[in-house]
Amino acid sequence: MLDRDTRRRLTALRAMLQEGQRVGSIPLPRDAGTLARFVNATIAGMRISSQGGADRAAPESIADVTMDALAG
Repeated sequence: MLDRDTRRRLTALRAMLQEGQRVGSIPLPRDAGTLARFVNATIAGMRISSQGGADRAAPESIADVTMDALAG
């Protein structure tokens, strides 16, 4: 069940990232599948951080850095 959920999430992220690359909002030349795994791992880290008691600012700052990384 977890494998299926991960595959679905990665498929959705990959499609979104490919579209971002197509329209130029994600200028990185990296493979969209690799970027999808990066974003998925980042989201997992944000979940763990929040479950560990981090305040709202912590996952927000992680999201900001992730968006900066995707923007090149």
